[in-house]
Amino acid sequence: MRRNTKLLPRIVSVTSSLMFLFLVIGYFAGWLGSSSLRNAHLWTGRVAFFFLLLSLTITPLRTITGWSIIIPLRKTFGLNAFYWASAHMLVFTVLIYHMNLPAILEAFSFRRFIIPGAFAFLILAVLALTTVGPIKKAVKKIWRRIHMWVYPANVLVLLHYSGATSQEGEVEPLVLIAAVYVAILFILRLKPVKMAIIRRRLGTQQIDMSSN
Repeated sequence: MRRNTKLLPRIVSVTSSLMFLFLVIGYFAGWLGSSSLRNAHLWTGRVAFFFLLLSLTITPLRTITGWSIIIPLRKTFGLNAFYWASAHMLVFTVLIYHMNLPAILEAFSFRRFIIPGAFAFLILAVLALTTVGPIKKAVKKIWRRIHMWVYPANVLVLLHYSGATSQEGEVEPLVLIAAVYVAILFILRLKPVKMAIIRRRLGTQQIDMSSN
């Protein structure tokens, strides 16, 4: 069982690494089009958000299905979200702005959607840091509270992504879909809803066992 629980995270991590390798190769090979930097920036951000949504999905999915084997994926998805967010930040600060601090600060002033993205990255950095064994033990009493900040991080990412992709005040449909999805996941995490789902699942299992 332990080997199986480690297999899924390894598959995810290898897949994520291959995706990043393909992106790097695509950038240098010119596969990303004429706006290669912009496309690399967009893709790193989108993949980071995708992994973040997947990390949020694990606990509600575990509640609904009872599959314990997927629990390690929560950490794996979360860490990969942070890694891709770090790549997103590095493309912005190093490749696009060449570590030019005045230019970066100016970008913050006229592209306000960068601000929620920066705060979301700081939250992800804290969440990633508190997965390290000694630090996790040090904050054991408030660890769960700290990791509930993943929901504000998602809201900030939604604001960031909406501002980066919206045109003339129109919100991209993908942003609305993601917002509804995050809201559903949050509702499924509420204790009364979670307990109702567990009672229903256990009751169904008992019915199935009695019928056999």
